[in-house]
Amino acid sequence: MPFRPVVTVIISGFVMGFAMLTRGEAVFYLPVVIMAVVNRKARMRDKIALSICCLSVCFAVVFPWHLRNLRHFGPAGKISSTVGINFYLGHNDRQYGQLPETDFKGSNAAERQEEAFRQGAEYLRAKSSSAVVRHGERH
Repeated sequence: MPFRPVVTVIISGFVMGFAMLTRGEAVFYLPVVIMAVVNRKARMRDKIALSICCLSVCFAVVFPWHLRNLRHFGPAGKISSTVGINFYLGHNDRQYGQLPETDFKGSNAAERQEEAFRQGAEYLRAKSSSAVVRHGERH
């Protein structure tokens, strides 16, 4: 396995990890990075090793923050402490933009995040096909 791909994959793992810390939704880009590694012209063993290296570096960057959120927020913590609100902001009948956290029931931040995520998921289930069209028209 040449040196350059290893360095590139390690840097990619750090970038993905920090992107996930910045916006939890960046986790959805991780499969794209892994596919870029897998599509290389190399032996399958090298592709698997590079993919594991990338995932390990990403995990090493994200895991301490994930533990912190779990300790602080409980099971609602996940990677981002605002994932429920962010999810709801992109999936609702109302305007697209910042909504106060007080729009959601709950006695603490974790419960409000769960409520926001629940409302966003309900919106998607009820209006999934029309939500995509309307979302594109908002901008």
